[in-house]
Amino acid sequence: MRRRYPFYGCLTVLLTLCLCFGTGCASKSKSTLKTRLPEDSAANASAEDRDQRLSARVQAISRKNRILTLKFPDEKVAKIKVSNEVRNFDDIGVGDTIKARFKTLVEVFPVNPTGKPLWPEIEEIKKAPKGTKPGTAILRPYEFQGVVTSLDPATRAIGLKGPAGKRVEVTEKPDLTRFNEIKTGDTVVARFVEATAIDITPAARPSTLIRGSRRR
Repeated sequence: MRRRYPFYGCLTVLLTLCLCFGTGCASKSKSTLKTRLPEDSAANASAEDRDQRLSARVQAISRKNRILTLKFPDEKVAKIKVSNEVRNFDDIGVGDTIKARFKTLVEVFPVNPTGKPLWPEIEEIKKAPKGTKPGTAILRPYEFQGVVTSLDPATRAIGLKGPAGKRVEVTEKPDLTRFNEIKTGDTVVARFVEATAIDITPAARPSTLIRGSRRR
């Protein structure tokens, strides 16, 4: 009489199920891998890179004229107008670190390797003339230099990437008629003149100094 081994029969069924399940999982995994899209470097840029605000440290304040003298991370110093939209202007003190959002309608122009404008109609920023009276309201725009990453001829919008990976988007002013000469990959400068929003990180200072610096 032929003996039966029910144990081995069950083991065979279990092995078959495991193999089928494993094959299905492998197929699903391969299918998933095939449908994954390449990672977009711009989409995966850090929040700081995508932030349209620019960081700077406050060196001086003209309360009367609403002008801040700012030093940016690239060591450039600028005198920026603060629009009336900024309600917390009186809270800003010398030594504070700020993040400013600027008007995006700006002057954009290509530059040579030394940073000099390539278009003759663009004036180079020079220091205040000798003999200028202290307290005179003189603006000195911040010049953000970067590489053009995107262009929209219809809206004149330009995407820029700075040397430290900082990304901003600006709109070329309509009075500059050579917009069509700017190309993706060009090194250009965008001039920022007026801040429309400011976030403040107060500098550590004694309370008496805080009151004195903010009421000048």
